Amino acid sequence: MIEIRHRETFELLKSVDGDSLDGVYMDSANLEGANMAGMSMVGTDFQNANLKNADLRGARMEKVNLHSAILTGADLDNANLSKADLTDAILFGTRCHNTNLSNAAARYARLADAEFVGAQMQGIDLSMSDARANFTRAVLVKADLRGADLSGANFEEADLSGANLHDAKMLDANLNGARIEGAISALGHRFSNKSASRPAMRSAVADAKRSKQGPSRPWWQFWG
Repeated sequence: MIEIRHRETFELLKSVDGDSLDGVYMDSANLEGANMAGMSMVGTDFQNANLKNADLRGARMEKVNLHSAILTGADLDNANLSKADLTDAILFGTRCHNTNLSNAAARYARLADAEFVGAQMQGIDLSMSDARANFTRAVLVKADLRGADLSGANFEEADLSGANLHDAKMLDANLNGARIEGAISALGHRFSNKSASRPAMRSAVADAKRSKQGPSRPWWQFWG
């Protein structure tokens, strides 16, 4: 029997039969503030679940289903979410320092103010997402950022080699020291420089300014 308790009050939030949470169905579960640090949840189904402010540090969550889940304020430092489904998930202010998000699907996800410092995000799909976040030293090699809102995002010393930024909004994004070799810019230009040198930075900044054209609001504000 596995008991999931609140990280501060120790209130029992959910109990699960067995000795593992791998592959367990927890669709729409209310696990706000849960302490699941270090737990194994490979392939677990958290679709539509409330994981706000949950402690998920160091958790094994490969191939986990977090479609439309709420992870606002959650702590995912050092967790493994490779190949996770974060489509349409909400990660406002979420901590993901040194988190493995390689090949994850996060299309339409809302990541404003989240921290991906040093995160492994190669091959991640962040297309059409609100990714106004901190990606300092993150590895975003061959990431799909098409149509994402990256306004004011921090990519300092990040690796964007081969990433696709076509149609992304990049006004005021920080690319200082970022690797951009082979990346496709917001206007569809391919960078040849290995790092954001001054000429490359001027080109990137010019594209970012021109990419401001179009809808002045993030895509989700047109709905509802």
